[in-house]
Amino acid sequence: MLSRKNALLFVACLLMGSCSKYLDKTPLDSVNTENYWKTEEDAIAAINGAYQPLQWPKLYNLRMWTTDIWAGNSLVGAGGGTDGIETQDISNFVTSTDNAAALDIWRGPAPGILRANWL
Repeated sequence: MLSRKNALLFVACLLMGSCSKYLDKTPLDSVNTENYWKTEEDAIAAINGAYQPLQWPKLYNLRMWTTDIWAGNSLVGAGGGTDGIETQDISNFVTSTDNAAALDIWRGPAPGILRANWL
């Protein structure tokens, strides 16, 4: 068991040495020429990288088509019962915070938007 004196010394050491790297940040308001695009191929690769999240399973490749159901232009699949229950709940305006479809649509676009903003 640590004595009170040793515990205070331990906490003091942690506090004195833990902030230096955390506070030393590179400026985010300037372009770093070391990793900035140097060729046309670099720029094209960056643009392709921004579009790549559109192919992720929980965005346009799987979930985005369900917005047609939410809008009332289509019906949920042929399984009946709980088939596509998260989509049915959104369509009926009875969804909850743990609805997987709503979470996918809400969180899904963020990485692609971030990449586009970097461009």
